[in-house]
Amino acid sequence: MHPATQTRDDIEYHEAMQTLSVLEGVATADAAARLSPFDIARARDLNGRLMDALGSYDAETFALLNRAFHGVLFERCSNASLRALIETLWRRIDEFDDDSFALPLLRAEEAVAEHEELLALIEERAHPLRIELAARVHLMGALD
Repeated sequence: MHPATQTRDDIEYHEAMQTLSVLEGVATADAAARLSPFDIARARDLNGRLMDALGSYDAETFALLNRAFHGVLFERCSNASLRALIETLWRRIDEFDDDSFALPLLRAEEAVAEHEELLALIEERAHPLRIELAARVHLMGALD
């Protein structure tokens, strides 16, 4: 979108997602080593449910499952302040309920695949910077 045609909501949404991508990337990388096999199974189950939701694309259900997936990945972050900031940003992003902020179906399919890639990096105990970057790139994809 051209800057001259952006609304205040467009700008605030973009800034919130950009900030979330940085903070959640750091938190996910920090949490990765503390995620248990049960945590990873929970995240994978949520991702499977996201995949199922694509068939009858319900934006509200998809958004709730997506947020729950991300929550599993950063909930074991050792920095409580960072977790609190992320939760605040997710609540702010939830306020953007206009259809123009919903993920298009194609992007939703890509997001589910990126979730699986992120889980694979966590399972293989990839370097934290790789995990952080993957999480950041994934979240920034919402702005494409």
